[in-house]
Amino acid sequence: HKILQVEYSLPIAGQTIWFSGTISPMQNDTVVWVARDITERKRIEMETLRQKQYFESLVSNSPVAIVVLDNVEKIVSGNPAFENLYGYKSAEVVGKKLDELITTEETREEAARYTQEVMNQAVHAIGKRQRKDGSSVDVEIFGVPVMIDGQKSGAFAMYHDISEIIRARHEA
Repeated sequence: HKILQVEYSLPIAGQTIWFSGTISPMQNDTVVWVARDITERKRIEMETLRQKQYFESLVSNSPVAIVVLDNVEKIVSGNPAFENLYGYKSAEVVGKKLDELITTEETREEAARYTQEVMNQAVHAIGKRQRKDGSSVDVEIFGVPVMIDGQKSGAFAMYHDISEIIRARHEA
């Protein structure tokens, strides 16, 4: 006789009402069923999920390369534009140090300084970064620390490919 936990919904007065039920067997033919109305909790969960999907969609569809770092400067995620800009698939970069992937010996120190700064303050810079294939790309870098409930939880960085602008400036 084990206690069962279930969630279910019922249409009541034209609305869907959600319940959390605890079913406790007493004897062979008797159970105690305790039901709690969890409609508001379900509404909040669904709204939270909708907001999460909305923001994930914005990041995923952004034409700007976006990477999210944790507190120890490791990549949590990169969007498709990041994959396209640097030539890495997300699975290859998650858990790795950003600066080890997209810098050269010449740019590593500067990049490391930006990465440390962005953990505490906004960063805006222009620099060269390296793609997976070894080619270099001129980028405008925007980064901000990510705070959740007053706690630092990493950083959010955007890279805009400005190679064409730099090339046009040199030609002019």
